[in-house]
Amino acid sequence: MEKLRDLIFYAVAAAFLYIALRMFEIGPIAFGFVGVPCGILAGLILSQIIGPKIGKKIAFGIYCSSDTDTAPPPSEFPEIRSKISKGDYSSAAEDLKTFIRKNPGNTDSIEMLAELFMDKMDSRQSAIDLLEAYLKNKAGRVPDDKKLVMRLADAYIESGDTASALDTLEREQAKNYPSNEKLSIRKRLKYLKQSICN
Repeated sequence: MEKLRDLIFYAVAAAFLYIALRMFEIGPIAFGFVGVPCGILAGLILSQIIGPKIGKKIAFGIYCSSDTDTAPPPSEFPEIRSKISKGDYSSAAEDLKTFIRKNPGNTDSIEMLAELFMDKMDSRQSAIDLLEAYLKNKAGRVPDDKKLVMRLADAYIESGDTASALDTLEREQAKNYPSNEKLSIRKRLKYLKQSICN
């Protein structure tokens, strides 16, 4: 059914483009009064067909999990990313919160919501609360947790609370991360301490 709808839209858009080109041959007045509006209508119709398809390709193409597998993002992510790109931050945040309640261990969604809070909604405290709650309620650590720790440290630093950033990094370096993640946390802690001394 969707393919039939798309074919009809393509046909209508082609008709409008044909009219626009014919008006160009007739003269500038005909082109200006009939051709330009027909061309605009053809573009609008095509954007309704092509736009969502391109959006889905981009959303799935840009998404990059830090896992070694190549699993696609959850089906909710493209729509959430679309809302973010359109500036509908509140709705995107609610969708992410709902997704996190259903999938509490999904670090990508937690990171996305924290970034949304910090970068788009200017709500660092909400990001801090989210990240702290996730890390506090989790007994063990997995490699993906490191990116949340780093994001939490960033949120503290951007809020002017360097002491909490240091405490977080100190606490997290003692957790059971794989050696390369633990090394990253130690390096970040060392850099932060050096920047405070300078």
